[in-house]
Amino acid sequence: MRSFYESYNYPDIEAAWRHYVHPDAVMHAPGYDRASRLAYEKEIVGTFDSFVLTVLDQVAEGEKVATRWNLGGQLAGDTPGVGGPGRYVSMTTTTVDRVHRGKITERWADAEFAALLG
Repeated sequence: MRSFYESYNYPDIEAAWRHYVHPDAVMHAPGYDRASRLAYEKEIVGTFDSFVLTVLDQVAEGEKVATRWNLGGQLAGDTPGVGGPGRYVSMTTTTVDRVHRGKITERWADAEFAALLG
């Protein structure tokens, strides 16, 4: 799981999802399935000129892995409600993934989006 999160520091998120996320994975976020969640995460990463995703904590029990991670970096362009190019922003998220046979099969996430506005 650490490798999955750290793969966000490289340019091909889609390849990471093919490798680590099961095609039928359930995303426990209203309105998201696997494809729309991947598109959303690519959009978020695309708002940065440069960023670093850092795994802060990780705990596993059975098939579930809890990960607290931080994403921070310089914005690439003007992001409404967040800021303009070059502004450094950061957010911390806690994600719980169910992993079966090396693939994420379910995901729950709590993100601190308000931190981006500060």
